[in-house]
Amino acid sequence: MVDARREGRGQRLFYDTRGAADTKSRTTARADKLHGRAATLIPERLRIEAIECGELLAPVGATLREAVIYFLAHAKLVGAPRTVFSIIAQFLDVKRRRTASRAT
Repeated sequence: MVDARREGRGQRLFYDTRGAADTKSRTTARADKLHGRAATLIPERLRIEAIECGELLAPVGATLREAVIYFLAHAKLVGAPRTVFSIIAQFLDVKRRRTASRAT
């Protein structure tokens, strides 16, 4: 058994042989040393996705945090309750923009 938990988080892993368990233990210890304990608390899937997203954003010079903030500011909430007044205001705004774009 290898206890791969860090600060009470994570899982205990079980292996068929002591050699496999020792290898995993050394790998985990090496990751702690290279990346610091905090980095090993990030789930691997999230870490990989963050790296991929960072690579996609690099050509435009944006960070992952900037992309998330932009997305949240511009995302449309599907099914969110809205008032009649907000719908009318949105309708009038779109209509005004369309009329202005046709005039130019």
